[in-house]
Amino acid sequence: MMNKRKCCSMIAARGVIVALTSLGAGCSTYVAPVENQDGGGDTSVGVEGAVSFAANIQPIFTTTCAGCHSPGGIADMAGIPTFLREGESYDMIVNVTSVQDDGLVLVVPGDSATSLLFQKVSSDSPPVGNRMPLFAPVLSDNEIKLIQDWIDQGAENN
Repeated sequence: MMNKRKCCSMIAARGVIVALTSLGAGCSTYVAPVENQDGGGDTSVGVEGAVSFAANIQPIFTTTCAGCHSPGGIADMAGIPTFLREGESYDMIVNVTSVQDDGLVLVVPGDSATSLLFQKVSSDSPPVGNRMPLFAPVLSDNEIKLIQDWIDQGAENN
């Protein structure tokens, strides 16, 4: 089954195409489910045991976040250089201070409650900025739980 992500406008920003949802009605685009590295289904399905950054978390970032959180993307142009592309996302978020509030850390290993990244994907009122993803449907409950579990399990680069 395919995940349907609605959009209303496509913006090309320095070679990065970003789907925006809040600009009006009309078009739609479909994003195929992201397969885990072990071929065990998409990231919206819960995982028992240890959550893998590579197999469970990065696919969420790649599918949902990296369009804006890439060099030249909307977040970068807004002064938030948090890149969530494969190969650079882990180092950009774990134990990294937020550029929006230097009293906040994006991912605090072992503590999802104080991790800004978790707050921004799980709350309609994060401490700074907006709920993520911006201009797209919120993450599924299972995707949010995967991120929470990964952080609470120590935010390993596994």
